[in-house]
Amino acid sequence: MQFFSKISPHKYIFAILGLAFALRFVGIWYGLPSLYNSDEPTIVSQALSFGTRKSLEPTFLQYPTLYFYFLFFIYGIYFGIGFVLGIFNSILDFGASFFLDPGGLFLVGRFLSVVLGTFSVWVIFRLGQRFFSKNVALISSLILAVSFIHVSRSHWILVEAGLGLMCAWALYLILKYYEKPTIKANVFAGLVCGLAISTKYNAGFILIPLLLSSIFIYKKNVPKLFKNLCLSVVTLVSGFLLGSPYWIFSFSSFFDSTFKYTFSHVTHGVVGHITDMPFVWPFWELVANDWTLGFLLIAGFVYVLFTKEKKQILLVSFALPTFLYVGSWSSADVHYLIPIFPALVLLAAVFLNDILRSIRNRNLKILFVILL
Repeated sequence: MQFFSKISPHKYIFAILGLAFALRFVGIWYGLPSLYNSDEPTIVSQALSFGTRKSLEPTFLQYPTLYFYFLFFIYGIYFGIGFVLGIFNSILDFGASFFLDPGGLFLVGRFLSVVLGTFSVWVIFRLGQRFFSKNVALISSLILAVSFIHVSRSHWILVEAGLGLMCAWALYLILKYYEKPTIKANVFAGLVCGLAISTKYNAGFILIPLLLSSIFIYKKNVPKLFKNLCLSVVTLVSGFLLGSPYWIFSFSSFFDSTFKYTFSHVTHGVVGHITDMPFVWPFWELVANDWTLGFLLIAGFVYVLFTKEKKQILLVSFALPTFLYVGSWSSADVHYLIPIFPALVLLAAVFLNDILRSIRNRNLKILFVILL
């Protein structure tokens, strides 16, 4: 008997989504008009610069550009509404607001993060429901909804809220391709994986489950395997370039800037986030920030490390190399783990669901959940 056997998942997911939205929305006005997050003005100024320079060529080359383009689009809508309502008299008036009264611009950007973070919870629910079970869907979406790490990164104008959403969507399409392998499913999965990497580079290991899914499907048919692996790589690169087209036109500048930025993180770290615990700090940060949920995320990851279930292996194949790569850095900040949060919350839900299924007494199940 399942713990949630009498629960309609579509009824309760809206309550979870409401909770997720409320936790992310409350406090988005924090500090305004002063700014206490150094990344916010950098991101906003880059997005606005596309309009002021009348060029989509980025000037901030440490990140790919998909998120900046999307934020620029949102600011275009904000300007249009403000112009109609008489808030802005011209584009120059709109641009001047960044220096004179930036509160509106930053609230719009932060609200975008709230929406993206909340929508991630919905995607996780759909992922769990379709490919695992109703229990896993509800547990994983609830974990993500209340995770301090995810909530806090959805308060600010940061790339991470969009990054987590894109990685969740990519994993959904990868598992969909694995269950029903078609050329169309492979193409869509590859494109969205590329778009995820075009949101931020540390989603790069999403390539592994994408390729591994074809290996699982076509391991006994080498010609089809080779064809689908090539298709995955081509569509992933296409998706990446769709979101960051200036990697084509300014390849050397992007590559040089990205290499130097990553190298400084790996070898020197960032002031305030330097660690002397390589490979350990990611797990420490999960527990230090998310407490019990952090333990669950780690326990779920360890629990399925030796699984033979292919769908769980696909999730682990994204999380494990990310842990190893990011864990080797001298710069320690838990937001580097946001790309694998969709995988981690699903693995935690699988772990917790298996524990609940092993407890036969319903009252003991309820007590166990309360103690958590």
